[in-house]
Amino acid sequence: MKKWIVEHYAPAPAGHAETWMKFSSNDTWHEYDIEGAIDHSALIAAGLMSQISPSLPPEWINYPYAVEIGTKVTSIGVSAFYKREGPPSVPSVKLTSVMIPDSVTSIRDGAFYGCTGLTSVTIPNSVTRIWSRAFAACSGLTSVTIGNSVTSIWQNAFENCSSLTSVTIPDSVTVIYPDVFKGCSSLMSMIFLGKTLEQVQQMAYFSWGIEDTSIINVA
Repeated sequence: MKKWIVEHYAPAPAGHAETWMKFSSNDTWHEYDIEGAIDHSALIAAGLMSQISPSLPPEWINYPYAVEIGTKVTSIGVSAFYKREGPPSVPSVKLTSVMIPDSVTSIRDGAFYGCTGLTSVTIPNSVTRIWSRAFAACSGLTSVTIGNSVTSIWQNAFENCSSLTSVTIPDSVTVIYPDVFKGCSSLMSMIFLGKTLEQVQQMAYFSWGIEDTSIINVA
């Protein structure tokens, strides 16, 4: 298992871009500057992994890795960790775990799309919005914890998370957009905290892509 640390600094230390990754290989730390797509809101670069993957050594092809996101990061960018499949000659890496700090307030569109090695994720209480397809096609995801500050979950956010068996929705959530759970074929339980069944029905649950609405419960 290799560990990656993503952090943002402004201004950057001498010799570095404002955002960079450190990665460990055999307990030796290396640093990788991430140029472009960086702004002053401490946004992890859009398409981060697609920028880095071609520069990785061949022995890293399909190597599992864990990511720890630094506490100066406030937003995870569009398709930041999107697992894009490429030809065998192009190094690729497999995200197996991620630590999201409570400095992060937004997880943008497709941020973890297709990260099939991800089995669980905890969305901290600082996050207020989960954008479209943020965790879509994470077919190995079995457990997700949604923080109690999330107010909206956007279209297809967890689409085709085919191993997800249950999810608890905090009472802070007021809007769930269409097809959020489309293709979640193993989903057996949805628990809504602090809401009545009538309130859940008013959230247009019939559009969420759930085949059996009897799995919806309130607590």
